[in-house]
Amino acid sequence: MLTHTGRRSGAPRRTVVEVVDHDEATDTYFIASGWGEQSDWLQNITKTPHVSVSVGRRKFETDAVRLPVADAVRALETYAKRHRRHSLSSAR
Repeated sequence: MLTHTGRRSGAPRRTVVEVVDHDEATDTYFIASGWGEQSDWLQNITKTPHVSVSVGRRKFETDAVRLPVADAVRALETYAKRHRRHSLSSAR
């Protein structure tokens, strides 16, 4: 769960996001916007990057950092490989 600040209202907003990767060494969570640049939460954290994060029972505050495009592409490719669906014909 990502709690961020509304860019117009200044009010707290909460959004459930999907974690595409977690680097345990740095305790960094990587999330992606399914709606691209149009996602309100993405626009909000672009304006005000300070966020609160809830993962399971853990809660912490941090500043969101946008990945460079090449790193984002790599993270999404890795995610896609880990979550590849098997076709019915390959399961036989």
